[in-house]
Amino acid sequence: MRRLSCLLAFACLVWTGTARADFTTPATLALTEVAPAQFKVVLTLPIINGRVLKARPVLPDICVIKGDLDERAAGASVIRTWQMECNPDDLAGTAIGISGLLGTTMEIQLTIETLDGRKHVQSLHATQSFFVIPPPPTFARLALDAGRKSIVQVLQRLELIVLIVLLGFIGLRTKAYAAAFIAFAAAQVLSQWLAGQNWVVMSSFLPRTLTALTALSVTYEILRGKSASPVGLHRPLWAVMLLLGLLYGAAPGEPVAAMGLSRGEHAVAFLFVAGGAIAGLALLALCVRELRTVLFGFLGPITEKTTYGIGYLLGIVACALFLYNLSTPAFTGVIIPIVPGITLVTVFVLAVWAKRQPGLRGSWVGAAAGVLFAAGTYLSFTNFTPLLITLVVFGFLAFLGTTLIFPVRWPAWLLLFIAGLAMSYQGYFAGQHLSNITSLPVANVVGMGALLVFLFYVCYRAAPAKISTGLSGQPIRILGLFAAAAAVLWRLGEYRDWFSEELSAEIAMGFARLPVLVVFLLLAAGLARPRKRRFDANIAGGRQVTHWVLLGVAFFTLPLGTWRVHNPFYTPRAPSTTEATRIMDRLLTDTYLAFNLKDENEAFDNLANNLSENLVADVYLDSRRRLTAGTRQGARITVKDVSVSSLDEALSAMAGEQSFTYPCKWVVTARVQHLKHIHDRQNIYLGELTIGIEDDRWKIVRLVLKSEERVIKSWQTS
Repeated sequence: MRRLSCLLAFACLVWTGTARADFTTPATLALTEVAPAQFKVVLTLPIINGRVLKARPVLPDICVIKGDLDERAAGASVIRTWQMECNPDDLAGTAIGISGLLGTTMEIQLTIETLDGRKHVQSLHATQSFFVIPPPPTFARLALDAGRKSIVQVLQRLELIVLIVLLGFIGLRTKAYAAAFIAFAAAQVLSQWLAGQNWVVMSSFLPRTLTALTALSVTYEILRGKSASPVGLHRPLWAVMLLLGLLYGAAPGEPVAAMGLSRGEHAVAFLFVAGGAIAGLALLALCVRELRTVLFGFLGPITEKTTYGIGYLLGIVACALFLYNLSTPAFTGVIIPIVPGITLVTVFVLAVWAKRQPGLRGSWVGAAAGVLFAAGTYLSFTNFTPLLITLVVFGFLAFLGTTLIFPVRWPAWLLLFIAGLAMSYQGYFAGQHLSNITSLPVANVVGMGALLVFLFYVCYRAAPAKISTGLSGQPIRILGLFAAAAAVLWRLGEYRDWFSEELSAEIAMGFARLPVLVVFLLLAAGLARPRKRRFDANIAGGRQVTHWVLLGVAFFTLPLGTWRVHNPFYTPRAPSTTEATRIMDRLLTDTYLAFNLKDENEAFDNLANNLSENLVADVYLDSRRRLTAGTRQGARITVKDVSVSSLDEALSAMAGEQSFTYPCKWVVTARVQHLKHIHDRQNIYLGELTIGIEDDRWKIVRLVLKSEERVIKSWQTS
């Protein structure tokens, strides 16, 4: 049952999805207090059909304009800036708006910020072009609203009620309840604050699903008749409630609304939210205790049967809630922080592996792995790039799976070193994955961390501590086989991309790759292969292990240690359509990726390797202009992918059959990062590309661009 619960939790975490959003030209009015009673006003208006939107702000009469108006153009917008003087306390009850929106569908986002942290955000449009600034709430109103909302939220969570009721029938002490409720409230408030700062994001279905799963584990303990057992997914209770509080607080709709509150008022609101959560949970626990007393008072002689029956009925409810919440993404489109599948599988297997290592405390493994995973994730947002990323990521999963199939005693220090190093690489790999495909990457990283901590804890608590033999040890070996097979399949998928993209292009361009390192490892594996002996056949056991280890290392290091050489059997000729597509794809990819380099000299060197000398300067300036066209000021452009979508037969040959012209359509996908928004933009080009051989390699010698189209692809999480 524990293993089944662990697998269900893993299935829940793997469920991911995507959401689409549209990109529009911004129109904003921002009033920011930069000094006491001194506001900076910034009005951003779009340019539509060559004309600036005719709209002007309507400000309170108590405000006095200071200084001159500054106007400048930025992309497809005009930004007007000026200063004004007014007391922020006098703004309560006054109206701020925009005139000139009648007859348009344009929306303007109004933002008002003061030095004490108070913030108002409102969308203004033709039918509601003014916003009346509300007065600050009183202390009593703030405390009452925050506490009441928190209590209501607790009482509305059916899965949490089921969990508390089940816990009431396993005889927990009051201290355990108190510690659990305080941990839940503190973690929820912390997560709410992080969510309000856009530092964590979580889908609401996830905490509900995992709470129902925890309730199922309590049901399992009750039905086994071992409610006093010190083990179980729910023990220690405070740890489980701490993790659930983190997940609940980060869910949409859960954070305290910060709009209109100062920093001090926000802190007071959080304090009463925590108190309300504790009060709601305590109220549930007291009601369950009274119910238990009443039931056992009337049904004293059959206490065990009563507990069994209640646990059975509530277990059915918990299972129904778990399955219902687990199916939520299929119908509502909600998503969780996007986590690479290899990371989820590795954490799942690592928890079981750490529990079964003799002489090694899983808590030390978890702590070391978590700290170094976080360090690797941080490095993924810097310019540092570690070596052999995918080799370590996939190889470590294969190592975990192999050691679960064939248990071997390792020194504790060596295991900690291997796990820590590999998890730092895992953190880097997962961070790169999130930063490349999601908006709010930092928020998704924090959400991913909360998920992985819960997954590790659940799997570690569910895994058996003793190394079993026979049939009882088969599930662990099956898990190890699954992990090793998954690592091999993921590595094969990576090799498939390597063969189809890089190697095929190099073969078409007249190059070959010699796998020097793999040949050396295969020769070493052949020498280490045990020979058949007439006597003492078991003496070759060590050599057999070495043989298989070398074969495994050779498989995982196939792309490494290769030597690129010219193919002696290659003769320059007109490439076929398939070959030309591969050559074009490689040349265009290397060309556009050069624009990601900060050093212009290095960028020009890379361009010179793929373009004819007379094209380098023109292509550099023209392509950079096209990539940045239409973006806001301060946006950061990063080319992610280049692909040839179509290529027709060669039109003509030039210079004695040494240059060939092809009608080509290619797509450049770039990541556009604004201050708080990230989206993908595709530039679709149609033109004629001429390739020829210069300096013993294929290069683009002529480029005629006929059309260009831009498409916005925005990926966000909710």
